[in-house]
Amino acid sequence: MDMDMMPMYFHFDLPSHILFKTWSPQTTGEMVGAAIAVFCLAVTYEALKLGRQILHANEAKNKRRRTVSTESLPAAPADIPHGSVKHDLVSTLRAMFRWMHLLQTILHGIQFVIGYWLMLAAMTFSVWLFIGMVLGTMFGYFLFHWNPANDGYMNLQNDHCH
Repeated sequence: MDMDMMPMYFHFDLPSHILFKTWSPQTTGEMVGAAIAVFCLAVTYEALKLGRQILHANEAKNKRRRTVSTESLPAAPADIPHGSVKHDLVSTLRAMFRWMHLLQTILHGIQFVIGYWLMLAAMTFSVWLFIGMVLGTMFGYFLFHWNPANDGYMNLQNDHCH
């Protein structure tokens, strides 16, 4: 049985496919372009990590400025008695659907997809793609995580997929 399988070890050959059936470099120039694309994905991943940390830190600062009470949350309609289960549910839903939380959710989804694309690119075992990914992550970290004054600096629990 002769199956055209990808090697499961690091190699310098042109891979058959990268992420999508149509992304199949056939020449050295196309492979260089693929490595640059993976480099850019890794830089974008690092930018998203910092962007989400900054948004979260700003939201936390704004929250600390407000008093911690039910008045800081959007109010439930007046016809629902305060302290009732229905009031708490309405307040919770309104807090969940704040624009900042929705933005964070979308950015988290984008970061998740990019992280898995990077993992799948690494699983081609192409040395060129792996080098592009490592250099992109290093360059992204260098560009975006240089300031120790940022909240969440070196917060390793927020690292996804690496």
